[in-house]
This record gives sequence, structure tokens and C-alpha cells, in this order.
Amino acid sequence: MTDYIAGRNPFREAVQHYSDGIKQIYISPAAASADNLLEPLKKASRLGIPQETSSDAQLAQLVSTNNHQGIVASIKPLVTRNLQQFLDSQMKRDGYRRLIFLDQIQDPVNLGKIIRLSLHFAVDGLIKTRHNSAPLTPTAITTSAGAAFRLPLVEVTNIQQSFSQLQEAGYWTVGTVPGAEKNLPDLPLDRHLVYFFGNEGSGLRRLTKQLCDYLVKIPSPGNFDSLNVATAAGIVVYALQPPEVFGDVDKTV
Repeated sequence: MTDYIAGRNPFREAVQHYSDGIKQIYISPAAASADNLLEPLKKASRLGIPQETSSDAQLAQLVSTNNHQGIVASIKPLVTRNLQQFLDSQMKRDGYRRLIFLDQIQDPVNLGKIIRLSLHFAVDGLIKTRHNSAPLTPTAITTSAGAAFRLPLVEVTNIQQSFSQLQEAGYWTVGTVPGAEKNLPDLPLDRHLVYFFGNEGSGLRRLTKQLCDYLVKIPSPGNFDSLNVATAAGIVVYALQPPEVFGDVDKTV
């Protein structure tokens, strides 16, 4: 099976962090001489990755969009990690750890956006349910701007078992729910946290809400509590940064 990713940022990230997974590069003559592609193309050549000159029309046909920025790469599908093995690998990490857990997020664009912001805010990894969820499609990878090649990604099938593993590893679990009694800023930051985000339409499942240590809402002074899940994730991840990130700086300034 082959996936196609488009765009210069995803390509650069793939060459840097997923070179073993790149099968073929398709590039337009104009993009081949672009300054921001010279080094990754040289590295790809040194690694023996085949390159083929293609027209913009041919590139668009490969990825079903004109928004390819002159470069497309065929790659092997990304493989997700095992949750317990990932948690074991995190045990030696210093400081308070942060994870994101996506509970049946179905839009690959939302998945890609959340992967991207997770890497930006130094989240340690992203866990997602396998069933009724968006897979790691080329759309998700491209939307992540290539962050999917760097951020540890985990898939799980049993939500209750996942909670047990997370709690045994020292994590406190936080669910975002409109109408929750506790506000986001009320949460303690001096602990390992996992942020749970639910389906775009129905939100967190009942069992997930029951299992979470904390249920919080994002304050809505505008009296309009409807946020896209990727936007909500960005707010939560920023607001709950570990204490060592901000130090004595007031986050509200």
C-alpha cells in the first residue's frame, strides 16, 4: 500500500524523520530549484530515493488537489505505537508529562491539526482510538505539516484498559466537556496530565467521562460555547502547560 503526501513542509519532515518510509519523489521543475527544498532533495539523493520530474497537472492527479506546492512523495503508511511500550519509554523523562487522547475524532483534518499543535506545544505523544476514528491518512499527515513524522502516535482499541494503563503510569486524566462544573484554569498543573477530546458531533462518550479524573470546560465569556475540537485542543494544551514552561510568567498577560 502506498500513500501520497503533498507540500514542502511535509516533504522536508519526511526526509528528516521518515526517510526509510519514502518510496518515490515527484517534483516539478520549478520546485526542484526552490531554496527551501535544495538540502532535503540532496539528502534524498544521497539516500538513494528515486526522484521523478513531473508537471503540475501530474502532481495534482496523484494527490487530487492543486495545492501540492510542486512536490509529492509516495510513502509507506505510518505505523502507530503500542500504548504500554510508549508509556514505558516516557518513564525516564524529566518534568511533568503531557499527552493528548482523541476519543473517536473522525475528521482527518482535525486529526492533522491536533497533531501539529501537539508538536508545537511539546506534547509528549498523541493517543487515538482505532475504531470510529480517522486513520492516519495522507490528508491528516499533510494537514499536520509533517508533524506526524515526529510526534509519537499511539492507537488503542480498549478505552477502559487504556485508562488503567495511563493511571498506573502516573497520569491524571482530563476530559473537556461543555457545562462541566470545573473551569479549565482551576486544574492543578503539578502532575502528569492526559487531555481527552471527543467526537466532533457527540463529544466524549459516557464511559470516557465517567473514567476521567477531572471534567473541565473552557470558559466562554462570549456566551457561545461551540468550538471546533482542534481549536479547543489548542486552548487546553496552552492553558495546561507544565509549570516549568512558564515559570513565574502570568499566562493571562
